[in-house]
Amino acid sequence: MARRKATRTHKAILYVRVSTQEQAESGAGMGAQRAALEAEITRRGFVDVEWITDEACSGKDMARDGLQRALTELAEGRADALVAAKVDRLSRSVTDFSSLIDRSRTEKWSLITLDIGIDTGTALGSAMATIAAVFGQLERDAIKTRTRDALADKRRQGVHTGRKVETPDKIRAEIAELRSIGLTYREIADALTYTDVPTTRTAQRWTPSAVYSIDAANVREQAEALGIGQVGMTSKEAGNVRKLRDAIEAKTAELAARAPKSIG
Repeated sequence: MARRKATRTHKAILYVRVSTQEQAESGAGMGAQRAALEAEITRRGFVDVEWITDEACSGKDMARDGLQRALTELAEGRADALVAAKVDRLSRSVTDFSSLIDRSRTEKWSLITLDIGIDTGTALGSAMATIAAVFGQLERDAIKTRTRDALADKRRQGVHTGRKVETPDKIRAEIAELRSIGLTYREIADALTYTDVPTTRTAQRWTPSAVYSIDAANVREQAEALGIGQVGMTSKEAGNVRKLRDAIEAKTAELAARAPKSIG
């Protein structure tokens, strides 16, 4: 890292970040940040300013071109302050934000955020910055926990929550046929692997769980076509492949019995 110059430049870097390309193109979020920053530099009397923007960039880490350029200028003494409208515009990670605080102290520049009045030029401001970052991390962890719990609940109900992968009809038909003659999911997975049938993902081998997922999709489609599903069944039963298969067989037999018999 280049050594910081001894002289001060009285220059502020005004940092703006938006998370999505849509926000960058529409100006949503960016305009509010700019307005807040312009008001603050007027209040503080900064004359020499530089705008640095990171568009469509996550705040989960600091691997952003704009932010890294700003930090280089600050380290080299070409600016004295890094100003952002909110803490999470700089980072959503408590570790990364703490490292920014340490850098600002070591390199003798000010880290300023407007949402909660942080200014690391003072001892109280540094303490506030650390507290704010901790609460930001806690909020992020809480969101992750709620999302994980919600997905787990959906899976328990038999709802697919992963990325939808299209399986060729030929493979689906082959799995259905092998199941109809009594092969287990393990046996079908081994058969598909040994006969070099390509997997639907990047795995080198077929797994029983992959075969089960395709078989379950086949059974659910058959059930839907026959009008079988949630009607008359609990959500747990509707997600059970074996029960659905039994319901399909019963419905098929019922339809066959109702069909008119040929004469002659």
